[in-house]
Amino acid sequence: MNQRTINILLLILLVVVVVVFMIMVVRRSLDPTAGWSRYENVSQGYSIKYPSSWGPVDPIDESDLLLSNYPEGDQMEADRVVIEISGLNAKPADNNLISFIRDSLAEDGDMRPSGNLVATEINGLQVLKIDHSGGDGPDGPGYYIEKSPTEYLFIAVYGTDYAETAENIVSSFRFLK
Repeated sequence: MNQRTINILLLILLVVVVVVFMIMVVRRSLDPTAGWSRYENVSQGYSIKYPSSWGPVDPIDESDLLLSNYPEGDQMEADRVVIEISGLNAKPADNNLISFIRDSLAEDGDMRPSGNLVATEINGLQVLKIDHSGGDGPDGPGYYIEKSPTEYLFIAVYGTDYAETAENIVSSFRFLK
């Protein structure tokens, strides 16, 4: 091959690499959870995605899901993050979710969820986001998601590192049809 042909082939290879990289960047910006693992809980009726480096850990209760960035490692790591999805919780059908939740928020010194409660949306679902998910360690936000007039789920984020990843995990939550 002559130098001109080699240069043309190198230019074509460079263009292909740049195009593939740009496609990956655009795909990732459209869906930050692209390529993640999916967990489905058929009995509770939901699915959620998480990075492949994260994983489920032994739950406290069979209806709970615990996802962690240390699924098999030392549970006392400083930057450990756990996302807990509790089993379905009951509420009176005649009480809307925001009124019901406001009545159950923590008092000073209590370990229940606390802070500012804001209505938001995740995948078309009405969600109440609270500043602090509760507990006795560093905690992130909590999310109340109404499944029906009498049922809701609570997603708690424990740990303050990896806030963007935790937000992306929660944003992938969906109820199964």
